[in-house]
Amino acid sequence: MTKLDSYKHVFPHAKLTRSAEGILEVVLHTDGDTLVFNGHTHEGFYREGKKVLASLLDIAVPVIAALNGPTTVHSEYVLLCDIVIATPDTVFQDKPHFSFGIVPGDGIHSLWPDVIGSLRGRYFGRERLLQLAREIAAGIAKLPPSTVSYTRVALTQPVRRLIDENVGYGLALEGISAADLPQSRAAY
Repeated sequence: MTKLDSYKHVFPHAKLTRSAEGILEVVLHTDGDTLVFNGHTHEGFYREGKKVLASLLDIAVPVIAALNGPTTVHSEYVLLCDIVIATPDTVFQDKPHFSFGIVPGDGIHSLWPDVIGSLRGRYFGRERLLQLAREIAAGIAKLPPSTVSYTRVALTQPVRRLIDENVGYGLALEGISAADLPQSRAAY
């Protein structure tokens, strides 16, 4: 195990401590307060893109996230943790991508549906359902057309892959089983 003293001051946005039991605690912050993600923060933690997600998955021990409020930027990092503990006011969002008019293609598009579940990720609640749908649609309508289109491509790609890989096989099995049915039961 590498000595903590050799790397604990390398990351300006992470306070690293080790407990007597050997547990490494990493507190993410900006100047000792709530972490603010920006270009400098990105550069200070990890390489961009796929490498940061792979690096989180490469941690050889269970990872616990303790969230003390809204997680509005790179919440996909938290979704790669083994245990997530959060305060009641914690929400998961992806604020920056559409705010900047860009496609959320840095991993959030595949991790949210896979880890949270595609239907849970789409749930908003009955009391504001139509109002919220209209607000979201209005926000999307303000984005550049290519951002809207390519976001849809990014979000549906995993589902398309599932369909491509599984539906043909499923239809073949369905057809085989239908062939075994008596003709009177074969009609829907």
